Amino acid sequence: MFIWKDNYPYFRSGPWSRQVFIGVPYMNFATVYGLNLVDDGEGIIYLTFTYANHSLSSFVLTSEGQMEETRWEDGMEDRTVLWSIPQSECELYGKCGPFGNCNSRKSPICNCLRGFQPKNPDEWYKGNWTSGCVRRKSLQCERLNNGSEAAGKNDGLLKLGNMKVPDFAQWSPSDENECRNKCLTNCSCIAYAYYSGIGCMSWSGDLIDLQEFSTDGADLYIRLEYSELDGNSRQKVTVIVTAIIGTIIMAMLCAFLIWRLMSKHRDPLRQESLDWKKRFSIIEGVCRGLLYLHRDSRLRIIHRDLKASNILLDQELKPKISDFGMARIFGGNEDQANTRRVVGTFGYMAPEYAMEGRFSEKSDVFSFGVLLLEVVSGRRNTSFYGNEQALSLLGFAWKLWNEGNISALVDPVVSDPSSQAEIYKCIHVGLLCVQEFPEDRPTASTVISILNSEISHLPAPMQPPFAERRHHLNEEILLHQSHQQYSINNVTLTGVDGR
Repeated sequence: MFIWKDNYPYFRSGPWSRQVFIGVPYMNFATVYGLNLVDDGEGIIYLTFTYANHSLSSFVLTSEGQMEETRWEDGMEDRTVLWSIPQSECELYGKCGPFGNCNSRKSPICNCLRGFQPKNPDEWYKGNWTSGCVRRKSLQCERLNNGSEAAGKNDGLLKLGNMKVPDFAQWSPSDENECRNKCLTNCSCIAYAYYSGIGCMSWSGDLIDLQEFSTDGADLYIRLEYSELDGNSRQKVTVIVTAIIGTIIMAMLCAFLIWRLMSKHRDPLRQESLDWKKRFSIIEGVCRGLLYLHRDSRLRIIHRDLKASNILLDQELKPKISDFGMARIFGGNEDQANTRRVVGTFGYMAPEYAMEGRFSEKSDVFSFGVLLLEVVSGRRNTSFYGNEQALSLLGFAWKLWNEGNISALVDPVVSDPSSQAEIYKCIHVGLLCVQEFPEDRPTASTVISILNSEISHLPAPMQPPFAERRHHLNEEILLHQSHQQYSINNVTLTGVDGR
């Protein structure tokens, strides 16, 4: 069933299983009791249904393009809407483009299928997903057909559960085992699914209008190059990490500068060359790198030690995230992990990681927020130890924010009225990233959208952790201010500072 709008598909229900449309998970047997599809053999197909529980049910297409099932029962003044479609952006036809999977419970809602990457990264990261995704590695059977490779392991199938199957399926009467074997032996078959009441469905073109449900849906099997399969990801962790390290070494050989911007005694020539435009480009580049690690790489990577000295700049001042020695790889459904061995750099570590050993994408976002504030202010987080009312960089920024004097945080070198709005926006983003609780921090993709002015209304930040530090106190001053007499405790207090 399709709903069309302005001559284009607006909604697709998914195939008919003789009982329900399997792309509408909230359409259940009780609601549609007695629903039947009738083909009169002369080109007319229609649905008939009987009333469940002696109630009056009807299906209505509203002027806004909503399909609703309503019910009226004895004693009720108005009809009750049992369900309506579409209910979310993910139900709009082809929302994430070819080979893009839509999940309304995730942010962003669109992600490329495993083994695929954005066709147009610039548009994709800005939230325009219509161009979809393309395969990262060509299939082994395609390489054999092209004569470019005579060896290599066979392609495999990756199972995706709870899926709305793509459009343009080809049906066959095969049973489940035959369906799988036919797809594996046919190079043009890039996906298949088997569903009771429908039978074998296969696809040979782009996979369009994919959606992942929390329950129900079908099991969809997609063809992938051997190295992209789940089982081989774990076997190749060492190889992948080695490759990453090798890439970093190559980057170090070609890089002529390791970040020294945050040094307390900066080189005036370098300081002059890093104007606001270049600094903003570095901020955006680091965030895009973080987004790639978290969302777009084949393995989901949490860096755990993002800081200024782990950012390399090439000759065009394009940033590269380096030093993956402390990185952790997450599985497909893993959102956070715990460790008893906390590693990283104090001053950049999120509070939940430093104190409880819990880390996630949001702990990397916290580190990025500290780094962003360092870039804007031109000062290291550690440069505040022992002076300026014992405040950290986060505390100093928070104090100025509340005083309405945020301009005092900005490095005078880049304090330009023409860039003021963008600089203040970056400070706002930095304070959002370093909020105490992970759920309050934005994701890397949201930060990219804010930096690109796709999101204009920003929430007010909440006080960051570690905003104030306790150092050795002058007891005579405290006594003078209190105007009260206390006995003096001569126990030495040691202030613990992050390096």
